Amino acid sequence: MGIHVCVTNPSAFNISLKSRVYGNKGGISDSDETFWGKSRDLYALKPDDLLIFYVKEQQKLYGIYKVRSMPFIFGDNLFGSKNQKYPYRFYFEQHKNYPNGIPVFEFYSLVEKGLVNSISSFERDITASYRGIRQLFTKELGYIVELFRKYNPKSDPDDIWEPQIVQNHRQVEADVFHRAFLSKGKFSIHDLNEPLEILFNRIPQKNNFARYETVLQTYINYHLLHDGKSLREQFNLERLTEVIIEAPIFQSMQFRTDLLVLYSDSVVNYFHSFIELKRDRKIYIDDLSQLIGYLKSYASSKNLSQSSYEGIFVSTSFKDEAIDYLRNRLKVEQENIVKLFTYEVKKGEVFFKRLI
Repeated sequence: MGIHVCVTNPSAFNISLKSRVYGNKGGISDSDETFWGKSRDLYALKPDDLLIFYVKEQQKLYGIYKVRSMPFIFGDNLFGSKNQKYPYRFYFEQHKNYPNGIPVFEFYSLVEKGLVNSISSFERDITASYRGIRQLFTKELGYIVELFRKYNPKSDPDDIWEPQIVQNHRQVEADVFHRAFLSKGKFSIHDLNEPLEILFNRIPQKNNFARYETVLQTYINYHLLHDGKSLREQFNLERLTEVIIEAPIFQSMQFRTDLLVLYSDSVVNYFHSFIELKRDRKIYIDDLSQLIGYLKSYASSKNLSQSSYEGIFVSTSFKDEAIDYLRNRLKVEQENIVKLFTYEVKKGEVFFKRLI
């Protein structure tokens, strides 16, 4: 189960509550690269994930809701704005009824106490200004629920809406969608006259690699979450419990791993797989040494044992010296905490090969 925070505004939030459709803004002027960046966050959601809405102008969080559908893309005028579209969508329903919102300073107090480490601020994010959907660690939800109870002491959390009938949408592969609606370098939303669910079995490519790093992120995350047996087995991630996009390794948020795969129970995260991706770059010793340094610093700060974390580096190629570096570490220190995978894209299909 994933936990997500969806950023919105008062007008869009009211429409979402009536229609039970969330829409992240964009579309008219989104570039090709921006579209896939927003889609990366959108397709990190799946049915039964839980949601909290952050209404930016009110500086309040509202919740808790549940995802009812796979995400989809649609550019109709549901949200009633001539100048702004909200095409990145999914259906949701109420999960718990907390009518009074939480002031955002209460959320930030959890950040300051170290109880929330996934997000440092809704106002400033070093990763991208366009991110309308963020992920929380599952274990952080309990602290937020306590705040909802604090501000809703007499409400009945089980007094919830009737569920809505969810429409099934036509499915289209990511590479086909790219050719149809992004061929001019921008999201041609005016040409999109029906809602479409994007599949990620075949992705847009450039020179036999993913067109953007965010596309490769989305592909791996999507398959780990939805159709993951083959990929989980290949990466040895069979029993994962959650996947987080751009999870911070340090509380200062100065370094984020592209994907963090967690193994956890109801109390503690007991194994961490940090996945680092490069779309089209040869990896050197310095790159691996830096990643190992980050992993060891994280492990030290969390009191993790050597056997409870690993790094997975995915790129187009690795220098022989970098591969030898890891092999020598295994011989000398009896330690190999980093796996290396190359990848390539052929006719939209992604192929991985493990080197070490």
